[in-house]
Amino acid sequence: MKTNIRHIPTGTDKESTYMRRAIIVEQLWKLIGRSVCCKAFHPRKVEFVPMSVDETATHASKNYESTLAALHVVEALEAAVIVKRTPAASQRQKKMNLKTIYELSARLPHIGEVKIIVGERASKRILHYCITKKRP
Repeated sequence: MKTNIRHIPTGTDKESTYMRRAIIVEQLWKLIGRSVCCKAFHPRKVEFVPMSVDETATHASKNYESTLAALHVVEALEAAVIVKRTPAASQRQKKMNLKTIYELSARLPHIGEVKIIVGERASKRILHYCITKKRP
């Protein structure tokens, strides 16, 4: 997904966060309804739904590095490995009918280590949930 990173605000103020959120939604909205390859679940693919774009935009817009990670979610999924598996806990995850939550990790050039959260439904469909830059 190509976007000009010079136009992504780097500040920590509310306006910068809102602008980053809008950039993420604009870019990831194109993935809704699509499935992308994920190294961790090969040959199964990870699907994008409206709630996953909203969740990613909410979390990743909080800082510049996470915004960059969100804009490279496809590349991150292609390189991801499973770090942890837990039952769905939050109301949002349950609302998406997720039964199992997987924490994935991937290393992206010029960004570093990113954390990707995906959920699996009872139907075995795997849905993207969120991506952020890992904090040291």
